[in-house]
Amino acid sequence: MSRQEYHIFIDFDGTITQKDTLQMVLDRFAPANWWYIENDVIAGKRTDSEALQAEFDLVEADWDEVMRFLDDEVVIDPDFSSFVDYCSTNRLPLTILSGGFEEFIERILNNHIPQRRISFIANHIEIRNKRWKVIPNAGMKINGLCNHCKSYHLQQAKNFGKRVIYIGDGTTDRCPALRADIIFAKHHLADYLSAEKIAYYPFTGFADIRRQLKNLKVELCK
Repeated sequence: MSRQEYHIFIDFDGTITQKDTLQMVLDRFAPANWWYIENDVIAGKRTDSEALQAEFDLVEADWDEVMRFLDDEVVIDPDFSSFVDYCSTNRLPLTILSGGFEEFIERILNNHIPQRRISFIANHIEIRNKRWKVIPNAGMKINGLCNHCKSYHLQQAKNFGKRVIYIGDGTTDRCPALRADIIFAKHHLADYLSAEKIAYYPFTGFADIRRQLKNLKVELCK
């Protein structure tokens, strides 16, 4: 019997990092009322596409200050590096999909696992006239609700006959998770899937995911 081909897609903030880096930056460099915006997103009252810029309009810091903060404060899952090795050994394609910023992701990955080369897709962030400007990902969008449509990438993989595994934790992971064949979830995503009675595998870290993939015999795909 031929082996099924898989593609693994992973959220970044709060999934690979132990805390959401966007929330960390906003907590440190924006007034506390940014949480009113975020709570509207969680409650479904605002879309990601409108809320993210509104939140970063509140940031008061220069680029170097934020980068130093990320260097000093961000911690990633201690088992993520070995999970990447597991995927490489078993020829499992892996892509990071983020509703955050490629500039942050590149910095953090280079700090923590510089020897690994991992594909990642996200939005961009720039400072224009002292204003933090969100540049939405230029890729195709299915429903236009998010700055970066993660679901589009999952659908493309499925169109090419892949089974899709999705790993996430937050509100921007709800839509792509619904297109996945296998879901690993924690935090807000797990709460949402439980409420909707959608099956998923809970996890606290990447060691849990690796063990479950072995149990599911998701390995040595060609």
